[in-house]
Amino acid sequence: MVGATLSAALLIGVTGCAGAESFTVSDLCGRKVDSALVAPFLPKGETLKVDDGISAPEHATAGQPGAADGIGDGATIADRGAMAVQACTYKREERQYIREIDRVDHPANTVERREALQKLLRAHLPVIMKAEGCRP
Repeated sequence: MVGATLSAALLIGVTGCAGAESFTVSDLCGRKVDSALVAPFLPKGETLKVDDGISAPEHATAGQPGAADGIGDGATIADRGAMAVQACTYKREERQYIREIDRVDHPANTVERREALQKLLRAHLPVIMKAEGCRP
C-alpha cells in the first residue's frame, strides 16, 4: 500500500510571509499545491505549529463522515478530515494509494471546512499520486 498523511491543518512545507496574519503553503509533502486550496485551513496569528507525524487513533477522521463523489475510487469527507483511495500501479505492481487529511480545525464553520477539504482532496490526489509514481 502506498499512502501519505497530512495533519495539523495541512501545514507540511509551510513558508512564512511578511506580516503576522500571512502564511502561504506552496507544497505539501514536497509536492506543489495551489496555495488557494490550502489557505482556508491556515490559522491567523503569529505562530504556526507543524506536525508531520501520523495521527493517533483518537485523532482519526471523525464527525459525520460522508462519501464524496468523483474523488479517486472512493473518498470520505468528515468534520475534521478526509480520506481518498485510488487503485494504481506502483513499480509494476497493483496497489492502493491512500491520501488522508486529518486534525483540521480551520475554517471554524464545519460546512465551509468540509467543502474546502473536498476541493483540496479532489485537486491534490492526482498530483501527489503522479509525483510519487503511482499511476491510476
